[in-house]
Amino acid sequence: MSPDRATRPLIKLLRLKVDRYRNVEPGTELRFNAGLNVLLGKNGTGKTTLLSLIACCFRGDFSRLRRENFALEYELGNSDWTLTVAIRNDRRPRVSRPLRSRAFSHRVEAFENFASVIIKHRQLSGIYTLYAGTSVTRMPADLGEGPFLIRLDTSCLEPSFIADAITKLAASVEAYVEKSLSALDRLDESAVVELFAHSGDHEYEKTVEYLEQKYIGDRRGLFADLDRRGYVEKLAAIDTMFEPILFFTKYMDHLVSLAIGLETLITNTVRFDESLDVFQRVTYSADRDWLAGPHCTVMSAGEGGPQSVDDSGVFRPTVARTLIPRSISRKVLQSVTQDPDLRELRLDNTDLDFLATVVRLFEFQQAEVRIERTNKDVSGGGEAVTFGHLKFDFIRRDDSVIHHDRLSYGQKRLLAFLYCVEANAHVVIADELVNGLHHGWIAACMRSLGRRQVFLTSQNPLLFDYLQFESAAAVARSFIMCRVVRESDEGNTGELRENMSWRNIETREAETFFSAYRFGNQHVGALLRTMGLW
Repeated sequence: MSPDRATRPLIKLLRLKVDRYRNVEPGTELRFNAGLNVLLGKNGTGKTTLLSLIACCFRGDFSRLRRENFALEYELGNSDWTLTVAIRNDRRPRVSRPLRSRAFSHRVEAFENFASVIIKHRQLSGIYTLYAGTSVTRMPADLGEGPFLIRLDTSCLEPSFIADAITKLAASVEAYVEKSLSALDRLDESAVVELFAHSGDHEYEKTVEYLEQKYIGDRRGLFADLDRRGYVEKLAAIDTMFEPILFFTKYMDHLVSLAIGLETLITNTVRFDESLDVFQRVTYSADRDWLAGPHCTVMSAGEGGPQSVDDSGVFRPTVARTLIPRSISRKVLQSVTQDPDLRELRLDNTDLDFLATVVRLFEFQQAEVRIERTNKDVSGGGEAVTFGHLKFDFIRRDDSVIHHDRLSYGQKRLLAFLYCVEANAHVVIADELVNGLHHGWIAACMRSLGRRQVFLTSQNPLLFDYLQFESAAAVARSFIMCRVVRESDEGNTGELRENMSWRNIETREAETFFSAYRFGNQHVGALLRTMGLW
């Protein structure tokens, strides 16, 4: 019973605290706007460093920092839940390890890392309160302090360790539900039928008899069917032994929602850089391993037919897809369902909205992307087929064809940006967005952002002309100041130490800025310079 993706609230990065990371001031804590966040500062003040750190938080992957000391805490969430992660990686003194000969050894660096994941769910908290004082409150020890506050400890250097934590939690809940389902074996059916009869539900006896025949040996299936028919709520009201099953069944639904929501972040969050790195990653190059680019996998298992991994493996989202929009992966699934031997899929601007935007902005006649079958694995009675190698072709109005590697610098950046926006419904992280872009293209980029949380930097004042603010509070939430602070070290040796200082803009600064902004006498970039904020 997966919640509808279309109605699920978007995930936001709410807070980031840096206790130890490179030369960032210890104790730095930032709170982020749910919409636009603009980083202001000179070169060398850590804007790109902060954007990269933000991307790591969304992906839940700090493996690239495995040889650095750090201690961080951050919070992801939406209107339903918050997920707080505390992580650290500590360098230990060099330890000796023997070489091939025991007479010799070498000194190596060692690290000790740790992550604590805390999940709070507002709806679960309400459900838990509803059942307070009942048997639901007798929680299994491995589920933490309560069903709405779960602590999971793991390593922070495994890619997508958050997904592993969710998987671990789901396994614990699943085991508890299975154990609780034994209550169905103790059901005094005649007593329950009598109670239902008093409430006017005379069909219960026939329904239970039919379902027990249908789900012989499958208590989970029987319970799920009873739940769909609305009987479980009544059973829980009659006998408290059904309350834990009812609660944890709902709990599993929310875990599925949480896992699916994190899936896009884990697999599709990138920092859109100031050059062409993302473009090169998105488009196919013969000298690159196919796993390095966007790809998705389709599973065919037995008689069930093809099934996309990203829709089935909700607790292992890392195996689903990598930097590929769901609009494309669904087309791949549909096409493989119709033709299991498919080797190449072609989609054009009538199939994909972001390609339609590209055609309009480039003033082309048509755009097409080719997705090739890159791997086929047959094992365990099933088949896994992977598609990738994205190649873009564009047809000019004179009917000539241009391949993606022949686009201009600005065209390549715009194509890569709109592709990234299409791939991630939750967040956009862009460093120097306006590089190489025509002003009309910049406006189109800003319009494409929608309700996503956005993190931007720019040394070009052109970007600021597209920013809009409704209040001083909105200004305060939108700007993050990046500076370099020089101070004497604690030993009073007179030596200067340089730290990167990151902070939210102060209320007074926001009010002064907004007062001047309302009069419209200066462009936003000029106003920021006048106030010394940029």
